[in-house]
Amino acid sequence: MGRPTERFFAELGKRGHVPGLEPFSGSVLFELKHGEHTERYFLTITKGVISVAREGVNPDCTLRTDASSFDAIAAGKLNAMQAVLRDLVDIEGQGILLAALQRLLPEGPAASTEPAGYARRQP
Repeated sequence: MGRPTERFFAELGKRGHVPGLEPFSGSVLFELKHGEHTERYFLTITKGVISVAREGVNPDCTLRTDASSFDAIAAGKLNAMQAVLRDLVDIEGQGILLAALQRLLPEGPAASTEPAGYARRQP
């Protein structure tokens, strides 16, 4: 497995039951653009049990982004919530499922608590 996205979904598919996700059931379609090609992963949660497939129908939620952005999220180089806020990720449907999935994603780099453009005064 080469790309962080491929490794992420392969590992996720092996996890089975994930403690803390028991209240959640539903499906999420991940559509990742590679130029003209779209890579798809279909993730299903059933009372905390996770499965991953390359095909599925009628997702409860769809996440769309470019493949390089999701590679950065899967590698922990980009925080998923920050990606959503920066319009790098488009979400359609039941966003509550993505809130649950946030627990499965790497946190990404720590966000600065200082406003953009803020320069610290040197003593």
